[in-house]
Amino acid sequence: MNFNKMALGFAITAALAGLARAACADPAFDAFRQLCLDTGADYPAVARAADAGDWKPVDVPLSLLSGFVPTDKLTRGKSIAGSDANLAVWRGKNANNVMLTDCQVQVGRADFHAAVANAQAWTGFAPQDTKEQKVLYHLTDVAGARKAIEKPDYDAAAAGPGLEIVTVSGGSGGVNFDVLKIKK
Repeated sequence: MNFNKMALGFAITAALAGLARAACADPAFDAFRQLCLDTGADYPAVARAADAGDWKPVDVPLSLLSGFVPTDKLTRGKSIAGSDANLAVWRGKNANNVMLTDCQVQVGRADFHAAVANAQAWTGFAPQDTKEQKVLYHLTDVAGARKAIEKPDYDAAAAGPGLEIVTVSGGSGGVNFDVLKIKK
């Protein structure tokens, strides 16, 4: 085989791989990743990403933890792949002075199984808790890399870089993506 044929073969393979990736693209998960995950669920960074992504203010109810009153909150909406999508993000400290930030993206028409596959690819590990139409990933950052953690390590993670709980749930209302970040 000469060099030109081998180079052509590599070029075709690379092009097909790119098409396969594009065919598997999930606009719903991509929105969640860009807004909530890539920003580390940092409230000001999420707000900037929403503004940059042309998310418009909307009035949607926030899912708050019982007894928790946020110090900051915002809700935004836009259309993603022809479906209504809502962003809700809030932050504040609880009675024990623990910082909580929650970033949630709900998309009306999205593929739950594709969302789970994309969340698993992003985290780099399988969900630790799986129920029908709901999966959870518990993770922290270790030297710039995501690491799965189990219950005995939650407090240490929260006291260090932070504990993140990523949830993907689905149902008749579409797919809901959520990341709750806990930092002591």
